[in-house]
Amino acid sequence: MANNSAEQAQQVLETQQPQQPANLPAPAPQQPHQQPANVWTPEHRLQLLVEQIIKNSSEIIAQL
Repeated sequence: MANNSAEQAQQVLETQQPQQPANLPAPAPQQPHQQPANVWTPEHRLQLLVEQIIKNSSEIIAQL
C-alpha cells in the first residue's frame, strides 16, 4: 500500500515538474552542513514526500 502511494506521489511530482534532459551532469553531492542553492529541487521534494509517506504509513500500521 505504501509502495502504491509512493508511485502515485512520483507520478504527481513528474506531472508538476518539467522533465530535465537525461544528458545533464548529476549535481555534485552536498556536504551535510551545506544547504543547496535551491532546497526545493524535484529530487529533494520527492525525498521529503517519500519520508512523509513512510512516517504516515508507520503511524497507520501502529494503530492497527
